[in-house]
Amino acid sequence: MAGYDSRRDIGGASGKRPVRRPRAVSDGPAAALRRNRSALLLAGLLCPLLVSPATAVEVEDHRWGWDGSVIPNRFNLLTLSLRNDQPGAFEGSLEVVPGGPLSQLGFPVVLPELFVSPFGTRSVQLPIFVTEELEHTIRVRDAVGRIVAEHVTNRPPQGVPAAVQLVDPRRPGTNVGLPAFPATSFPASFAPLVGTLRLVVLDFVPRWTAAQRAAFRDWIHCGGILHLYQGPDGSFPEFIAELADLNDDAPVSHVAAGTIIRHRKTLAAARADWDAARGTAGWKAIFQPPRAGTEQQKRRFAEQQSWTAIDARVFRGLRRQTTPNINWDAVFALLIVYTVLVFPGVRLLTRGFDYRVCLAAVVLLAFAATAGIYQIGRRGYGESSTIRGVLLARQTRPGTFLVEARTNVFVTATGRHTLRAVSSEAAFGPSDELGSLFGRTLIYAGARPGIQSTIPLFSSFTFRHTFRTTDGPSWRLRFADGEPARAGVTAADKLLLRLDGPQLGQLRWSVLTIGPRFVTCTYSPQSQLFRATGKPAAIPPPTPHRRYSPIVRGSALQQIDFFAARALGFLQGANDGIVPPSPGRRVPPNEPISLYFACDLVDQPWKDAFLLANRDLGPQRVTVVFRVDLSDAQAGGENASRRN
Repeated sequence: MAGYDSRRDIGGASGKRPVRRPRAVSDGPAAALRRNRSALLLAGLLCPLLVSPATAVEVEDHRWGWDGSVIPNRFNLLTLSLRNDQPGAFEGSLEVVPGGPLSQLGFPVVLPELFVSPFGTRSVQLPIFVTEELEHTIRVRDAVGRIVAEHVTNRPPQGVPAAVQLVDPRRPGTNVGLPAFPATSFPASFAPLVGTLRLVVLDFVPRWTAAQRAAFRDWIHCGGILHLYQGPDGSFPEFIAELADLNDDAPVSHVAAGTIIRHRKTLAAARADWDAARGTAGWKAIFQPPRAGTEQQKRRFAEQQSWTAIDARVFRGLRRQTTPNINWDAVFALLIVYTVLVFPGVRLLTRGFDYRVCLAAVVLLAFAATAGIYQIGRRGYGESSTIRGVLLARQTRPGTFLVEARTNVFVTATGRHTLRAVSSEAAFGPSDELGSLFGRTLIYAGARPGIQSTIPLFSSFTFRHTFRTTDGPSWRLRFADGEPARAGVTAADKLLLRLDGPQLGQLRWSVLTIGPRFVTCTYSPQSQLFRATGKPAAIPPPTPHRRYSPIVRGSALQQIDFFAARALGFLQGANDGIVPPSPGRRVPPNEPISLYFACDLVDQPWKDAFLLANRDLGPQRVTVVFRVDLSDAQAGGENASRRN
């Protein structure tokens, strides 16, 4: 047994070389790391994808409009609630993209500066132009552009201009059955107000900023209906500053196109009145969205489609306004010369030279011909970029106008062009052309609203925007003989109106409506008097369903049916069943009224315009529509439009 080696028995009796036992080696950390290097590398790459980072800002909630619905083809209010769970302040940006997370169906609306305090919350409001029922994706980005939060909204249902009750979140109160909206969240811009909010119930003075008070005043002046109730102490709200005009103690009063109704009771005592009002057919026709499949729903859908078709027609006309005046004779002559020089000219001129000289000559000739055609094209477009538009302006006070503009920008050089507004109250939205500009257009909100787009060479870009200007003409329409008797309203030949303010230029067309009647009228430039003739007007009352024939040739593009239907629609309010006619309501004889403009923004935006003015007389409404040349009436309008 001495000297026995156990390894010999492993080979067996066959005499083969014995197999050695593997030695048990204790692996160290370095060896383990070397063997598992690939696995560790893969885990390190996948960890950032599998582990979600801590979110600095979270979108807690969102709210569309005033009652959760939207009005198509209008700027709608989107209210976002943000929360910061981190100990540090958050600074970044926010964007709202039409469509889901994987699809973009419109232009993103960007808030470039977003600040949320440590462990704080913030409410953000954006005016979003809504064309149809779409979900929207909200993304919050940090300072370097990384997405830190994403939230997808619901598809908001289509509604009607809302009736809401403004409430104070700090104190409980009585609700009359209308959707409640926090008064502190009332927007500071008029853009999401016009056409989306119809009626407001209020029994206290909200603690608003100057911008919020101005927006509420603009809404009233544009036809808003305000119901004021006594507070718990039995007194009416007393407004200050911009809203001091609302303190009239009459049961029913008017401020511009708006209506203020004072109820000598509290909200608790008025609950039964509102319950009864909501059951009437008039209320349901105005404030309740029609049910799917009904005739009312089909009619409203047809009206919305007609408005969309009108917008598309206006935008197409704007794009056609920039037409080149190219010298085609020079283009054809240049092409003939280029062809002759290339062959056989280059061959004859470079005979005896190296072939590389021939190729260089061909390249130089090609560059020269391209540059020549480019210069001819620039001269054909006037060698300058142009901005043209059609706008509808409503006078809220003498000299102050709220403007809806449809604008076309034509450029002669490719680049990323940015247009900014000077006021934070402006809002920008898309036009009818979307597909070709996806990913290349941004709409900015916040302190400096604007729009940015990459526009190709010699092409156009159309968009819409709203703004306020205070440099417009100042007109007031009043009855020439004071306030006429109500019986005299029916006698159209006795109606006499005077337009106070800058003298009008050439009057090209005019019509006057008394209630549902359309009659012609005469105008005296010296006295600025409008006198109804009593003869039926040749133009029937326009409706959105009629064919649209242009009444402005040349540079202006406004359509009579589009303009008059929109304007007369804005003038609805006091006589629609919501505000019953009151014999005792007071209408000051010299009350400012709303004037409407349809203008061209080429060189003199106030030159060729349509003006609409209206006054209420008991149960009837008097509207004057006339087309004039305003080039001599107001020179400051051009500067106002260019600044805004």
